[in-house]
Order: sequence, then structure tokens, then C-alpha cells
Amino acid sequence: MSNKSHCRGFTLTEFIVIMVVLAILAAEAIPRMMDSGGVAARTYADQLVAAFQFSQTAAQQLDVTTSVNISGAGFSVTQNGSVVQTANGPYQTTLANGVGISPTGSITYGANGLPNSSVSFNVAGSGSTFSVIVESTGFTHE
Repeated sequence: MSNKSHCRGFTLTEFIVIMVVLAILAAEAIPRMMDSGGVAARTYADQLVAAFQFSQTAAQQLDVTTSVNISGAGFSVTQNGSVVQTANGPYQTTLANGVGISPTGSITYGANGLPNSSVSFNVAGSGSTFSVIVESTGFTHE
């Protein structure tokens, strides 16, 4: 009989391969986690789409002209010149530093739910740009 005990574990080669794979994953993942500007731009693009959809629905249901006003600092939803009040407060969004929307302007929805023009807005931040498109039919998408 042999006195050798069978030890189970990783060989040095397996351990080095695992460490290399983890290093490669970390090199890719850490910079992406640190770059919040691209995530912020995507979030604001989604919020802008929601603002257009809210304005269209409000105009149709309340039979009142509703607008989305876009400036360099953010955007808001207005009716009769006043910012719409929701259960969470005024419907306005201020952009974070490093995020911008272009072009600026206003899209107005009539009681029929159609916008006064079709346009494409670009929401940009940290090298990421997302387009928000308002079609002449009222359909809004990224």
C-alpha cells in the first residue's frame, strides 16, 4: 500500500489561467462601471421618450394643448404655459453635468395627439449618444 494521500485542488497552471481570465474581465468591467455619463444619457433619453408619450396622452385625454419644452438644462411638460403638476411634483427634469440634449425647442401636441412637427433629438453624455425621434404620426421612439 502506498502512503500517498490524494490531495485535491487546483494546479498552478489552472490557478494562473483563472487569474488571467479575472484580470481581463476586470480590465473591461471596471472602466464601464466608472463611466456613468453613458448610463445617464440613456436614462435621460428614456425619460424624454416618456415625457413625449405623457404629453401626447394628456393632450388627447384632457383635450388641451400639451408641450414638451427642451432647453440646454433639461426639459419640462407644460399645459397653457404652466409646468404640469403630477403626484410626484412638477413634470420637469434637470440634466446632470456632462449630459446634453440637442436641438433645443418645443414639441406641442394637439387634442388629436399629433405633434406640431417631427424631429429627432440627440441626448449625449460621455461619448454615448442616443436619438429620440418624434414622428409626424405622434409615434415616439429611440
